[in-house]
Amino acid sequence: MRTVWEGDRRTAEQLIRQFAARHGLALERGETSGIQRAHYLTADGGFPAAAAFAVAAPAGVRDKQRKHFEAAWTRHTGDVGTRWNPLRPLPAPEPPRLTGGKPLIRRAKTVGGVTLIA
Repeated sequence: MRTVWEGDRRTAEQLIRQFAARHGLALERGETSGIQRAHYLTADGGFPAAAAFAVAAPAGVRDKQRKHFEAAWTRHTGDVGTRWNPLRPLPAPEPPRLTGGKPLIRRAKTVGGVTLIA
């Protein structure tokens, strides 16, 4: 997920519709979110598969990318890098969890009707 434009929602949605119309792309609405997406690369049904779309996402969505994504993307699509210039570099990856990726389960203790988690 990379941010390539920031602004008000109405303008963002208008830009997505214009992009789709200009390039003859299908606009699809998310089943749950209702947010329109302009798909410029669709998965062909086989594996491995790749898909890409432009979307007017809510403000505050954090740019993110999995480790080795660029190499896998290029291998599957032939494209190098992103289609547009992102507004900012990717944030530093978060350090791995000390629990090996599993959530740490702590014991709760109830004292005087109040539950305390250590």
